[in-house]
Amino acid sequence: MLHRTKMAKEILLHFDWIGLLLYTAGTTILLMGLSWGGGLYPWSDSHVIATLVAGAVCVFGIFPLWSIYLPFKTVEPFLPLHLFTNLNFQACAWLTGIGAGAYYGFSLIWPQAVSSLYTLSYDEQGTLAGLAAMGFVFGQVIGGVLATLVGPRWGIRVTMWMAAPLMLAAAANPLNRPLTEGLILTGSFLIGASESQTAVTALSTLRNEADIGLAGGLAGTIRSFVSAIAVAIYSTVLKNRLNTTIPQYVAPAAEQAGLPATSLPALIIGLGGTGPLTTTAVPGLTSAIEAAATTAYRYANAQAYRTVFFTSFAFGGAGMILVWFVADKDKAKENFVGGHVHDPRQEKALEGEKG
Repeated sequence: MLHRTKMAKEILLHFDWIGLLLYTAGTTILLMGLSWGGGLYPWSDSHVIATLVAGAVCVFGIFPLWSIYLPFKTVEPFLPLHLFTNLNFQACAWLTGIGAGAYYGFSLIWPQAVSSLYTLSYDEQGTLAGLAAMGFVFGQVIGGVLATLVGPRWGIRVTMWMAAPLMLAAAANPLNRPLTEGLILTGSFLIGASESQTAVTALSTLRNEADIGLAGGLAGTIRSFVSAIAVAIYSTVLKNRLNTTIPQYVAPAAEQAGLPATSLPALIIGLGGTGPLTTTAVPGLTSAIEAAATTAYRYANAQAYRTVFFTSFAFGGAGMILVWFVADKDKAKENFVGGHVHDPRQEKALEGEKG
């Protein structure tokens, strides 16, 4: 019934389509630059610099200015500016993004680490690859219980303060499987508990419950934006580090074991699983050379994943600061009903009461 008195044509005409275009285009261009850097192009390449600068200027410059100085007075800005003055809401919204970034980022990176670092059966790899996702989802379930017991402020603070250092500590020794498993599982669990609390708390901090749709949409947009940035950064860091660590550690180990330098490219392709590891494909390969190269390849991957785990603290550390701006629940609104979910057959009666 929120838009019961408006026609669809009126809503479409008053929607900020230019703001939507600026936000979507700017975000897409920024993510392209992040994913290209160090992989498809060097970071100093004009393609990367141009996309990063253009995307950042569009998202953080042109788009906000358009929303503030919107020339069409009958159009509602795509960016609800008044929600940006609500510090509590903003803290919670960005914390949901940090939580989602950890979930999506580690759900992508961790399965790759499992297959690269550990010698496991197919079933064991499948189970271990889902460790981060399982911990996160279970943490989301427990987060609501924790918020009920101690309140969202301290529930969010404690879980984030514990989660960020644990995810960082996974960089200690990725080849130590029990240690890394325990840190990833516990850290993901706590991140999930924090994210579920901030997602709900963000909408309970509004000064006007009529904005719950706008606020929910903005929080979801921030969540998607931060998680997309996190995934792009994790993937780029991993790719760039592997391009450095694999030649750094595998080449010397293979050459010292007796492999000709001309066979190194084929050996690295074979170790990566995209080519055969045979004497035909890799001239001069022996079982001793393969064993030495495999050990070095795992160590090179471990060094690359260490950097990714270190990078995760950029998000976790920001979360440890943001939690200071999360307020506790407003007890004055405990019994307040901002809106009703009703049966369609009740609309006429409710409209009569409203009139």
